[in-house]
Amino acid sequence: SNKENSKALVDTINDLKDSLEKQSTTVENYRKEMELMRKQLEAKDEVNRMLANEISNLRLQLEDSRKHRFGRT
Repeated sequence: SNKENSKALVDTINDLKDSLEKQSTTVENYRKEMELMRKQLEAKDEVNRMLANEISNLRLQLEDSRKHRFGRT
């Protein structure tokens, strides 16, 4: 009957709405996770830059001390 068809349609629509809400929540959670990972990567990049800078400075100091040592002889 028409009434049963209408009820079935309403149920289907409600199920779809529930499903969409769950998916939206899932997508939002993934978005937050990705944002956190992006921040972690930025922090790691910053640490890598600092370490590269430190290594570069140590290399320069080492070359400098070698020059002084050999320069005196």
